[in-house]
Amino acid sequence: MDSSITGQDVTEEYIDLESRLKSKQTVESRLLSFMEQAEKTEDLLAISKDLAKVQEEIETIKGRMNYLENKADLATVTISIEENKVEVKNLGDSQLKTWEKTKEQFKKSINFLISAFSSLFIFLIGYLPLFFLLGIIAFIIIFIIRKRIKREG
Repeated sequence: MDSSITGQDVTEEYIDLESRLKSKQTVESRLLSFMEQAEKTEDLLAISKDLAKVQEEIETIKGRMNYLENKADLATVTISIEENKVEVKNLGDSQLKTWEKTKEQFKKSINFLISAFSSLFIFLIGYLPLFFLLGIIAFIIIFIIRKRIKREG
């Protein structure tokens, strides 16, 4: 009987995400207070840029946390049990027939070779007019190219 059990504990990752979220939220609140105190436009733009980056990271962390929560809520348990049983029948001498099987396989391989060569022959004969036409076109092209080479050289 075979059995396998797999699972993934996401508790550690979730706790890590919670602490990162708290840290990012602290940074966000500091940036908001700096933004209120900023007097120059350049400072305001720099703080705004940093704030947008931190808020994006907060949203990413929240999204991952929601995913982990939903993954845990929608956990699927699949149980599969199989029994492997192999039965070997006692083969008598009459059932082996190794020589007969060998002769039969040899006949099959000869028939395959004959069939393959026959198919190749039919293919070549069937496309002979096309090959002939392509040969004439190739001959004319080669003749023209050689004539131009002699003229230029």
